[in-house]
Amino acid sequence: MNPSLEQDAQLIWQTGVKAVGSQRLVENTIHCDSNELCIGPFRTAWADIRKIVVVGAGKAGAGMAAGLLAAIPSDLAKAKSLSGWVNVPNDCAQSLQSIHLHPARPAGHNRPTPEGVIGSHAIVQRVTYADSRDLVVCLISGGGSALLPLPATGITWQDKAHVTDLLASHGFPIQDINGVRRALSAIKGGGLARACRAGQLVSLILSDVLGDPLDVIASGPTVLNTALHTAQNARRILLQLPNAKSSVPTSIWNLLDENDQHAPVGQDSARQDPVGRTSVGDYAQVTNIVIGNIDTAVQAAAEHARQLGYQVKIEPIAFPQPTADEAGRQLAQRITPDASPHCIISGGEPVVHLVDDQQRGRGGRNQQLVLSALCEIAEMPNSGELGQFCLLSGGTDGEDGPTDAAGAWITESMIELAHSANARSFQQINDAYTFFEKSDSLLITGPTQTNVCDLRVLLTRS
Repeated sequence: MNPSLEQDAQLIWQTGVKAVGSQRLVENTIHCDSNELCIGPFRTAWADIRKIVVVGAGKAGAGMAAGLLAAIPSDLAKAKSLSGWVNVPNDCAQSLQSIHLHPARPAGHNRPTPEGVIGSHAIVQRVTYADSRDLVVCLISGGGSALLPLPATGITWQDKAHVTDLLASHGFPIQDINGVRRALSAIKGGGLARACRAGQLVSLILSDVLGDPLDVIASGPTVLNTALHTAQNARRILLQLPNAKSSVPTSIWNLLDENDQHAPVGQDSARQDPVGRTSVGDYAQVTNIVIGNIDTAVQAAAEHARQLGYQVKIEPIAFPQPTADEAGRQLAQRITPDASPHCIISGGEPVVHLVDDQQRGRGGRNQQLVLSALCEIAEMPNSGELGQFCLLSGGTDGEDGPTDAAGAWITESMIELAHSANARSFQQINDAYTFFEKSDSLLITGPTQTNVCDLRVLLTRS
């Protein structure tokens, strides 16, 4: 019996996610022999290293740390006193030799916590105590902004969490949210690099932001050459909120006023050489290396779809990203009856406009996108003539909003359910999880140890 479109869609999606497995990406980036350590373009003699300090934060932190330990022989790691601390979601906090994985927030709770602040203090302490003979390796992945909270003096983590929630609920893109986070942080926007007293700081970055802007991924803790006037940029963004002056805490406005005319200390003296290394004053020389992104996942998924016999089209990523509702409508309109099997692969990270707390149900941007597509299809006059289809959308990190699902999928068999259960009413209150729970079409994977935005698969055949 031929596999169903639903099975094929899941296999294609899983292949894309596997291609950006964080442990494998790190192992492939680090190479060493008895004389030299190579991390991407960075090379150094073992004799020049006193000790190796590993720090970092992100949803892929556990896999990245495991990859680093697998790539460096245990005798060399022991000789260089390799140790570390990485902030990860609670359900990723496994036991690793010599690297502590600190549970910094609950699963599905993408906002700062007191535990995250404790972990961030520990990370800063480690890089501050390093000296010029040491190598610091920083492991950064998506989710790092919430997992690496260290508020600037004068504000609390609750202030930052409140503002982040405000921006997210009003559909601000991640670039704007992280622009505000940088201005309110002692560790983001290059703050970790400025605190580092090691001779070398190498940052391995798994990108969850389209286009891989280093200052946006986890809010750029090791990126020194960011825009100087971060306070001005943050104020510009916050003023777009309804009732901005009253809804944003006074402590934040005071901090922005105080820092308005000042770049972070040392930032304006940053120097970057042609291969991406940056140094500040007498402190660490920084090398930032992107080891994977959504393009890696999309290409792997597309290749697997071809192997399964589909004619494949890769959708170009739109800038700016549409909302989840609009992205779902656009994909629904791509479904047409055709004799041969077709596959459309796309990646992205759309925003969701949330209704207010009292009305809001459960869901995430992938579930919202898929439900929007189903509503659009169900309202088409020719919906019964579309043939077979399956649309699957999932977060490559295994998370989608504050739920236990990575996303959801739909098939032509669900059109009737969309009518009978009034799917549009669920979409309008961001309650896609409840709808898909009824139809048993939630994509539930658990933590994937990676994070490179969302991956979407649309399959059609007559």
